[in-house]
Parts: sequence; structure tokens; C-alpha cells
Amino acid sequence: MATARSFPCCDPTHGHLLNDPAYWLNQGYRPLYKKVRAALPGIPHTTEEISEPYIDLFDGGHIWRWTYNNQVPAFQAVYGGAVQYACLVYDTHGKGEYASNFVKMANSLVNGLKIGKFLANELYHADAKRLFAKKMTHLRLALNPYFNGGEMMKPVVYAKPVPLKTTGWSTSNKENELVTMPVVVSNSYVLDGTKVFIFVNTTDKAQTVEPLGIRGSLCLEGAGQPTPFQGRIELQPYASAVIVDGAAVEAGRIQKTLRKIAAFTPGGSFDALVRFDDLKKIRAVKGKWLTPADASGFFNLSKSVSGKYFGNTQDGSLISYGVVDFGKEKISEIQVRIAVPEQYAGATFELLAGSSQSDCRTVGIFTVPATKSWLDFREFKFPLKQSLTGERYVMIRFNRNGSCNFSGWRF
Repeated sequence: MATARSFPCCDPTHGHLLNDPAYWLNQGYRPLYKKVRAALPGIPHTTEEISEPYIDLFDGGHIWRWTYNNQVPAFQAVYGGAVQYACLVYDTHGKGEYASNFVKMANSLVNGLKIGKFLANELYHADAKRLFAKKMTHLRLALNPYFNGGEMMKPVVYAKPVPLKTTGWSTSNKENELVTMPVVVSNSYVLDGTKVFIFVNTTDKAQTVEPLGIRGSLCLEGAGQPTPFQGRIELQPYASAVIVDGAAVEAGRIQKTLRKIAAFTPGGSFDALVRFDDLKKIRAVKGKWLTPADASGFFNLSKSVSGKYFGNTQDGSLISYGVVDFGKEKISEIQVRIAVPEQYAGATFELLAGSSQSDCRTVGIFTVPATKSWLDFREFKFPLKQSLTGERYVMIRFNRNGSCNFSGWRF
């Protein structure tokens, strides 16, 4: 409803005022959805986007397209926790710069949004992005009372301007939006007389900021106890801090979370969760293509209706070829056949080999170049970091939203 267009009408035979918004608001969507809410009580009601005429009818808005440069949190400042704001789009429709993920998550936290709309494959790798998402989620949980029941205050003012950084954000379109934000994002809230000032370093380098006009207890990520704020905050890479102007017990509660998240790790690889049990044994012949028909199994991608290629590859997609016998001659390069248009090119996939699936290691990495279209298959060669002989368990893994159509490989 909130994302639907208006329906202005100037037909004099309809009986309503010409171009009257009442017939699609007060006489249209609003009474309609009041009936829906009455029929479905006790559950959250959400809509795509959020819009002022419907603010009282919904519990949440899917504000995934709030990905524009120079956007400010005016809506949250006015309506606060009247609805839940869930969530910005990440890489489901495109692929933003890796650094943009940290800015998006941190900006979502300080401005009261839910942290993320991720597909599982977007957090496939045990890396800084996955770790940051975990930390932001736990910190948001600790600060939920302020987002849901508090009031946003004026933006934080600094003694010296915070440096700016521009990153390419993925959006609801295929093109990235260049968004410029401070390297340390911040905001402030007040709830029942207690004020909190939130700061998040979105970069992989230490940053120092000097906010003005603030007093209270500084809760720093990794610190044991809150300390009196002395006008200066030193933030480690991807770290957060909260100044609490209020009861000591509240500062202690928030510090407990900041101490906990400092010990988080990215976790393990998703590879260990994927098992291919129906293993084929292939006697590979030099120059002969290994096609989708030769694969033992695949995960997080799809096979075309024709069966001639794999498509819908994503971050963490896997193809298993079971045990491949490369023979006695050392194989130092392979050839692949792929198709991908320009806007999706540039990701990577890896050739993995080992004595078993759990023993597979990267023996070659290939950056996907562009072809003319999704069906314009071209052949490319790439060298291996480690030569292959004899029987090896072989998989191919696609990385960083490595979107392409893949029809096979050979040596």
C-alpha cells in the first residue's frame, strides 16, 4: 500500500470531487486495511516502503530503497518507533562496493533501522562483513528501547569535521549509488530523561572524533567498564561506542553488550555445512569439456532447463565434480566457458581440489570478464597456483556475488 501510486481522477460522472485524494485514501485504502487489521489481530502488519497517510495502520515498513546520497533520517526523527524500518537492500539486486556494507549497517543502526536484508549467501564468507553484522545486531538489541520508545535528538556536533568517504551502494536498480558519509556515523536519542549518543567507525582504520556539548559515561567497545567522557573518542576499526548521559546502571548495561561483541569472531565457513554424497568418479580427458551433466551435485545455484549450463550463481555457490582423475601429466591451467553481461562481470570463482571435500583447497582463482550477454558463452584460460595430477576431489566455488552462466571446464 505505501509504495502504491496515487490514483487521481477527474471524471465528473463518478460522483467525487475532481482530483480528490479522499476517494483512494479515506474512502479507499484506509478503510480497506482497517478491515484487514480487524480480521487479523495480534500479528505484525507491514507494507513495502512507508508513507504518512498509513503510519497508524502498519507496524513496519520495508524501506529497502532508502539508499540515496544525502538522505537524512527525517522520517524517523518525526515518527520514531511508530513503525519498524526493515531494511536496506544489500546485494540482492546488484553488487555494491565491499566497503559500502559497513556504512549501510552502521547507518542503519544509528538511524533506528533494522540492520539488514541479507540472503544467506551474502554472509557466506567468514569475514569482516559477517562479523560486523553480528556486532551491529547485538548492539541494536541493547539500544532497542531508544529506537522504539525514545525520541531522536539533534545531530551530534564535532570540534573538527569528521572525514568523509564515498562508497558505491547497491540499490533496487542495477546501478550503484555513490553515497558520501562521515567515516564515523552517529546519532542521539533520549528516553525517560536518559540520553544516548551512538558512534560507529565504518572503516578498517582507527578513527578519533571529538563531539561537543556531551557529558556522561563513555561505553567503548571492548572496555571493561564505562569511564567519564573526556571529549575524545578513539575508535578501533569497525568498532562502536555509546555515551550514556543518565543512570550508571544503564551505562553498565550497554557496556556489557559492547564488551561482549568485542569478543565475537566471524565464525566458520559455510562450506562445512554443504555435503555432496553422490560422488561420481571421472576420468578426465585432455581437451574434453566437463559439463553440468558430469557434476556430482551443486548448491546455491540452478541448472538451466536445457541442462547445458549452470546459472543464478551467487556468493558461495558450489559445484562438485566428485573425484576427477587428471592422469600423470601435471595440469597447470584450465579453460572455462562462461557468459555474463558487463554489469555483473568482475567477480571471482575458485577451483578447489583435495583428497576429499573437507580437504579441498584453492588451487586457482579466476576473475570473471564480461561477454556480450547471458548466453554469449566465451572460453577463457587461467593458470593454476598449484598443478594437478592423479585423482583429486574437485569443486568450483563462486565468490562475491559472482553472477554468471557457467557451462563447463576442461584442461
